[in-house]
Amino acid sequence: MLINVHLLTFGQLGPKQSLVRLEHYFELNEDATYSHRVTFDLQLLFKSQGTIGELLELTLDANLALADLKRLDWLTGDNESSHVDMP
Repeated sequence: MLINVHLLTFGQLGPKQSLVRLEHYFELNEDATYSHRVTFDLQLLFKSQGTIGELLELTLDANLALADLKRLDWLTGDNESSHVDMP
């Protein structure tokens, strides 16, 4: 496992369904080395569990598909947008 990624949850939901929650330890620009986007092969990481047939990316609390997430955007004290584009 990578040093900047934490396996938060690995739970069996059904005979062929699991909940895997991963979190990135570092915020954007928090660390010069570890704040960057991370890519790894989930199938390789969980190969002992069998073949991954389907994957759905959820929010960290696992109650909403990430594609359906609508973040709030507001103006900060210096009249800048609170939205930050991820690289």
